[in-house]
Amino acid sequence: MLSRVGMDSPEPNVFHQLQRILRQCPSPFVNHSDSCLIKTQCLDPLALTHDQSLFLGILLRCAIETNGCYYFPQGKTRIKIPGAASGSEQIIEVDLKYSLVWRQCENNPQDYRYEIVGDELGSGHFSRVYKSRGVLAPQMDGSLKLKESPRVIKEQFHDDARFDPDHAVNEYQNGVFTPHLHSKKPTFIDHQARSFSVIRYFHGEELFALINQDRKGLLFTIDQRLELSLHILYAIQEQIHSRGIVHRDVKPANILVYYDKRQESVLGCPQVNIIDLGSSKMASQPDAGSCLSTPPFAAPEVYAHAGTSVKTDVYSTARVLGFLWRADIPNLSSPGKSDSCIDLEKARIDALHYHFDNMFKGIADLDETCRARITRLLQDMSAPEQDARPDLFDAIEVFEEILADRREGVSDRQGRQDLVRARKMAAQLRRKFAAADYDESMMAGDISMALETLPDSSEVIAEFLDVLRIQALRGLTSRFAVMNQVKEVLENYHQSRCELEILQSKLSSLLREAKKPEDRFDRARAVRALLAPIDQLLQKNLRLARTLDDRLRLTHKCTKLGLKISAALSDLADQAQTQSMCESGDASVCGSGPSSDRGQKAESSREGFFAPDRHSRIVVKLNGVELTPVVKSQL
Repeated sequence: MLSRVGMDSPEPNVFHQLQRILRQCPSPFVNHSDSCLIKTQCLDPLALTHDQSLFLGILLRCAIETNGCYYFPQGKTRIKIPGAASGSEQIIEVDLKYSLVWRQCENNPQDYRYEIVGDELGSGHFSRVYKSRGVLAPQMDGSLKLKESPRVIKEQFHDDARFDPDHAVNEYQNGVFTPHLHSKKPTFIDHQARSFSVIRYFHGEELFALINQDRKGLLFTIDQRLELSLHILYAIQEQIHSRGIVHRDVKPANILVYYDKRQESVLGCPQVNIIDLGSSKMASQPDAGSCLSTPPFAAPEVYAHAGTSVKTDVYSTARVLGFLWRADIPNLSSPGKSDSCIDLEKARIDALHYHFDNMFKGIADLDETCRARITRLLQDMSAPEQDARPDLFDAIEVFEEILADRREGVSDRQGRQDLVRARKMAAQLRRKFAAADYDESMMAGDISMALETLPDSSEVIAEFLDVLRIQALRGLTSRFAVMNQVKEVLENYHQSRCELEILQSKLSSLLREAKKPEDRFDRARAVRALLAPIDQLLQKNLRLARTLDDRLRLTHKCTKLGLKISAALSDLADQAQTQSMCESGDASVCGSGPSSDRGQKAESSREGFFAPDRHSRIVVKLNGVELTPVVKSQL
């Protein structure tokens, strides 16, 4: 699990290996060193010298392999490692400025990282969240390299029966289907009583905090409140439901909102992200026991254990939107505070008979027609029976229409009709694309047919694309440009995936041919390390390639990985050929002959799958630019 290409296993006596590093180090960083004990000075993971990173990398790897230790707390920690004599132990006391958490790499299970735990960002009933200060990546020689880490580390406590370790596992397994979270596999410690999960860091605030600010004084204009309502619906539909997931704990504390304030005191377009999938399930799966939802946003079927679906989230979303529009919310507790004192029977009855009392309180500049439409929509969304509730697309269309009516439109009647038709066509396509059984090979044809019914006007095309919500098409102004981009994205995706599959097949054949794992150059281990990230990425393609934007992102990833593996394969060929010629006694390759002769002989005698043929090239055009791998002859 901890193997890395080119890294030998730790020496039998790691203690002596660490002592040798200290003897060769020009600037000692220990307070004490003898035959039984080494005490380090305070080591800052953000500012390690090479000797310090080599010392720490070897020590931590040994602690994981021998002691199963995956968490290294801030301050002084004593680590026992095997001694020189059989059965003996020796001690390293390492002093860390920041805590470190081991985690497995998502794209390559053979690889791993150490997250550097930073400041606490917040806490809940069963968890605390920290900002990551960076990540330490093991290198070929065993040292650690500092890299940026735009992530947060979520520490969860599983000593409560309501919050067992499966909660963290469930959050990760469902999180991998939602690309916006960048979920990493959780690391468990203390006999699974605690876990650490790593996800992407999002700028912004919890919706709960923004609503509290708004209730103290109007924070949002009417249009800003409408835009925020719409983007909350977009986020739940696109990030959760379109991925086949039921969240089951939609509430203001799990909705992060970020405003890009381009001008002071002016709110820009909101960026909304949905977090915390611990209570979630896949929509295709039956309920397994009760879920940890939050009163007063939980739907009636949650209290009745009657089975949950995407309509459960529709109910919770209605309560959230009602809260945003200033409706009274009974039994409301602040995030992070215990809700154990809430009368669950009273909350269940309230869930069945909620009426959005006092909604729009203090909001004066919204006409009665809009108030009636929003009220009717939220009441329908919070119907006691799941089948009676509309889906989120219905809610999205209501808010889109309200915003469109408030916008200053074109003056002529025909122009208004064209814009309305563009919105309706895009809304129909949006629903069609979201269907689980949609055949993506029909996408280009469906978009083309819809555009043919609309005038080729930049205003109409812009309206169509705004409602369709495909980022890869934003900013285009003609039918030709839209269709050209759609075809290019789809073709590039299929080409990059096909080329990566060819590279996967080549490496698999190489792995079967590697018959001498005892050689100094372990080809099998090297090939496995190259093959693992390809396998992972192709599996991710099957999970995540649902939208045109998904395919564009995956094309970039396939291309980047293909270039990297292709170049590594070229280096691998040189190393294998050099070893083979050395073993055959060719002095010109082993060091006796001229360097140019060595290079020419190694290059000219490549055979089989090591030869750089067209199948080892990943050629993909992105934005009209052809990307080709950097092979050794180009360096």
